Order: sequence, then structure tokens, then C-alpha cells
Amino acid sequence: MADRFIIDGATYNGDGTTSAEATSDGGVGAWNTISYIHLGAGSPAYGTLPAGTIVYIRSKNASDVDIAYSFGGTIGASVATSSSQITWVIDSGTVWAGISGVVQITAPTTGFSFTNYNNIICESKYSLILKTGSGASSTVFSMNVATYDGVVFDWSPVTATWSMLKQYGASNLMTYFRNCKFISGRPGYNNGVIGSSYLNKYCSMEFFSCEFDINYAFSGEGLFSLVDVNSSIRVVGGRVYGNGAVSGIMSLIGISDGSFTSVGLVYPATLPFSSRALKANPQTSFGSDGGYSGTYGSSWGFADSRNDGNYPTISAFSPTSTSEPWSWKLYPKFATVINVASIITTKMYVADAATLTLTLQVIFSTEITDINSSNAWIDVSYIDATTSFPQMVSTKTVTGGILDSSTATWSLPTYGAISFNKNKFTVTTPTAVKKDTVITVVFNTSKGSVSSNDIIFICPDFEVV
Repeated sequence: MADRFIIDGATYNGDGTTSAEATSDGGVGAWNTISYIHLGAGSPAYGTLPAGTIVYIRSKNASDVDIAYSFGGTIGASVATSSSQITWVIDSGTVWAGISGVVQITAPTTGFSFTNYNNIICESKYSLILKTGSGASSTVFSMNVATYDGVVFDWSPVTATWSMLKQYGASNLMTYFRNCKFISGRPGYNNGVIGSSYLNKYCSMEFFSCEFDINYAFSGEGLFSLVDVNSSIRVVGGRVYGNGAVSGIMSLIGISDGSFTSVGLVYPATLPFSSRALKANPQTSFGSDGGYSGTYGSSWGFADSRNDGNYPTISAFSPTSTSEPWSWKLYPKFATVINVASIITTKMYVADAATLTLTLQVIFSTEITDINSSNAWIDVSYIDATTSFPQMVSTKTVTGGILDSSTATWSLPTYGAISFNKNKFTVTTPTAVKKDTVITVVFNTSKGSVSSNDIIFICPDFEVV
């Protein structure tokens, strides 16, 4: 399919077929109005916009000035299909040499809706700014199936009513953001800042190397929210910042039944991980401090390794040049006998086949009472050297025996005002462990926390003898 071209403000409106200015209306040459980017309700004055077209937009107008355009409504052409998508490119010198500007489209009183299969690509990061006015509210950016690269979504003027960017009103939506920036307004009630509505089933949102500037914070809300249990959000790279992010009253994940994964997303330690409770889908975050730390949320509660310098540790060290000590902090807030909290640790066994004794060091808050081998235990999985089949051995008992005390030296005896009891879990494999196989040790507890002080620290470096 032949490309199309737009030079906003050119004297003549061409048929869109070349990057040069037309010499007469309807002649060969570029279209002369950026309004053609919202073709969902109409057609170009001259020429056609077939499905499958790439439309290049000059990032400065015909007078070589950055473009400021007022419009609110639907962006994209309805002729696009899943197999013949339309791509709008904000050109920064590829087509028009030496031209690299910024296009800003402002919706004074409304927001923006996006048509399926209309992709928007900025050759230079943030060369397209889509901004709402203060009069916009509720779903100010209604997203559909498309890719957005380098676009700024700005709804910071919205302060009086709730507002958010979300997928809305359909199932099986897949929206991909790359190198985008989001500048938020007031979060949506029980919807947060970015996510999907209860109507969206089997939907996904993907973010790669994006920035999230959170201007406002409200207790109980979150940056990301997926209402439907069958939907998901994945974030790779990027950062979260702004007044709302450091307030401590809004979480990274708000009211959400869907699954959430982030890898390398840097966000302030003052931003709680999740306000979601008792939901089955897992929430995971790795590299939240730009390093090795991780956070995990599940139906039983939360675990993290975001060492603030005060986590008690023993012998586990990060794979960094400074070999920082680390441990898991476990908060089994909702753990029960049918909703067991667990932390999984592994090691590669590379020695000759042998029967092994494995020991996991754990400390429990002294405020946790009635801990025993029926509600706190380890399960060990390994590969049998003779059969090459997996084997399992456990410390769990039905009657609930007393846990083994430990004399291991932890780096700190307390975490803030919380004191701990030192314990260890030890098993001996009944058969030899096969060389060059993985040993998995899982710490489990069905003892739910009564208060936020009921926490547990686990050294992931289990001992192998």
C-alpha cells in the first residue's frame, strides 16, 4: 500500500500521495491539515486513505513552527483492520530532512478515544503530546487495540473529578506502549490511573521503557488497575515518579483482579506495592530499585527483597559488584490452611551424587504465636540420582511439633521495633541427589498475620551438606 503524507498548514491541500507540497488543491502532493489524524468520522478532502497505509506527518508545519492543534474526540481511521492496520508516524527527519518538531493536540473539554488498529509512532521520543483540558473527566484516554511509541499522554489539568487512561467496553483488547510518557490527573475512584474497566475480559496492556509522572494521590487508589480477573498488565523498564508516587498513600497496584508483572520498573520505596487483597492472580515486580530486588503479591499476602538497609540477613548476597546481603521479608497477611504463603529458593547441585542435608534459616516475629511444624514447614524437591525422577521430602507434620531453634548469626536482631525468634528447618534426602540438577526448597506457612508486625525473614541461601 502506498504511503500518505501530511504537511499541516500548506497552502494547497493535495491528494496525500507525496511528501512535497501540492501546487493546487487536489493535486499531487501532501495533505495540508493534521486533522486527518482523526479520520474516524470522515474522509480526506482529496485522495483516499486505504487500510494498511503508513501516514507520515511533518512534525513542524509549513512555516517550520511546532504544531499546536485543538481537538477532542476519536483519533484514527475506521477503515483499519487487524490484517491491514494504519500507522501514523510523526516524522523527525526521515521524510523531511532537518525537520524535528513537536505536535501537540489538546482536547479542551473532553478526552480522546482511539480507533482499533491505528498505531501512532513518534520517530523522536515525545514528539506527539496528547493533552486534555481541565474540563475532561472519567475515561480521558479510551484505548483500543494498537501500538503507541513515544507518545505523551497528559491529563494533568484534570483535578476536580476522577480521570484515567484505560481500555474500555470490549474484550480481547491488546494495547502496547513503547517509550511513552503518562502525566496523570486525579485518579479514578476504584480504578486508579491506568487500567481497564469491568467490561474488559481477556485484555492485556504492555508498557516498555515508559515514564509515569503521578501528580495526584488518593488513599486506596493505585497506578495500575485491572478489574477483570482474566486481564493482565506487564511493564518492562521505565520509572514512576512525581508527588503522588512519593506520598505513600497510593499504591503501585490498586483495586485489581487481573495479573501484574513488572521487570526493571523503578519506583519509589515509599510507593506501596499493592492495595489489593485476597485475589488469586499473582503480582510480581523485579528490579524495582534498578537492581536485583523483587516484590511478590498473592492471595496470601506479600513478600519482598527491597532491602532498606535494615533487613536481617545471613549468607545470601546479591549478584552485584558489591555483593550486598539480602533476604526475603514475608508478610502472610491472609494465609490460611487452604491459602498457604510460600517462598521458593533454588540451588544448582554440581557435586557428585550424594545424600544431602539441607537447612533453611528463618526468623519469626516474636508477636507470631503458636508456630509449629503443622503451620510452618519446608518442602524440598530434588532429582534422584538413580531413577532421574523428582523426589520430595518435607518437615510438615499433622500434629504440629516444636520447631528447631537456631544459633545462626543474623546481621540484625530486630527490624525497627520488631524482635524475632530464630529457627531452622532441616531435612536429609532419603536418596542421593543427582549431579548437575536443581534443588528446590520451599518455605511455607499457613499462619496468617494478625498485625503488620507479624513478619518473617528467610535467608534464601539454604545450607547444603
